[in-house]
Amino acid sequence: MKKLLGICYLSIIMLLIFTSCNKSKEVVYRIGALIPMTGSGALYGQYAIEGIQIAVEEANKAGGIKGKKIEIASEDNRSNAKDGVSAFQSLIAKDVQITLTEFSPVVVACGPIADQTKTVLLNCGAQSPKIRECGPFVFSAIIDANVEAESAAKFLFDTLHISAVCTYVINTETGINSQKVFINAFQNLGGRILMSEVHDQGALDYRSALVKIQKTKAKAVYLVSLVKESAQILKQAAELGLITQWMSYASFQGPDIINIAGKAAEGVLYTYPWFDSTNNLGRIFRNTYLEKYNREPDIYASTFYDGAKIAIESFKDGKITGEAIQQYLKSIHFNGVTGTTTFKSGNWVEKPVEIRTIRNGEFVKYQSSR
Repeated sequence: MKKLLGICYLSIIMLLIFTSCNKSKEVVYRIGALIPMTGSGALYGQYAIEGIQIAVEEANKAGGIKGKKIEIASEDNRSNAKDGVSAFQSLIAKDVQITLTEFSPVVVACGPIADQTKTVLLNCGAQSPKIRECGPFVFSAIIDANVEAESAAKFLFDTLHISAVCTYVINTETGINSQKVFINAFQNLGGRILMSEVHDQGALDYRSALVKIQKTKAKAVYLVSLVKESAQILKQAAELGLITQWMSYASFQGPDIINIAGKAAEGVLYTYPWFDSTNNLGRIFRNTYLEKYNREPDIYASTFYDGAKIAIESFKDGKITGEAIQQYLKSIHFNGVTGTTTFKSGNWVEKPVEIRTIRNGEFVKYQSSR
């Protein structure tokens, strides 16, 4: 009897161990979202998570991965390196093997952690060229600020025939680097830089710098900042009577520009990663986004949608280790709403840039009136 009880107990223990092992080996398809959910960058995070959600919902409606639903794990990076690192570590603890993210300080700070833990970090919004040097597990699915800055310089000099400008940028990695690249490109074309100014993130009063810029009588100002800061700069410039051609970059586009700056934003030009909402993929995504969120998708909703689709594709062979996903990304040729994504040496992409503007209170593609 004792032997029989012993065998029963042993069998129960072995069954528990076996069940526990099976549970621990259960595959979970989970995409991390390391985005700003609070603070000055929250608007970008909102567009990002909405793009991710649409991609995941589409995949789950189609059966998920081998019948299993894909999950999203979100953490707030608060647009800064310190909080970003902590949030990324939280995602890693949740067994996330690929994380979509944005904001250059966050990506640069998290690069070493991605490398150490072999967790893929797919940047869909940050544009610092330093991200190219962040390590083998960090990929960028969006063009960096160098490309936009050079395109802006060329457009002002070659197309608008403006030969002397000022620059005004936010004191962040992207802002400072964009300023350097723009100045170098503009001067190489034969242009002159009349003045270069910098402002802090979250600043409220820009009048001192704007008065200095106004005194130069520059025909154009290259502006690199976040949406709310850019809107206040335009509004205060108009109040001072500063008349110039403003030229900005992709992060300029956002509803707060028009809500805050109003007519002061009319005619501002900016570079923008290519997104064609008229082709089949773009049209379907745009219509889905409009129906779900009742507004137009911006470039970040689009890049994060593509990023989530790429992550989902990387899961399809059932291998969800960081190394397997890394190797998959190195070989992809993915056609999405933001064009074709193929990662070059350094894990970055080349995609077209277009010039956009605000006309009659709407963000539209620039067309010369000549």
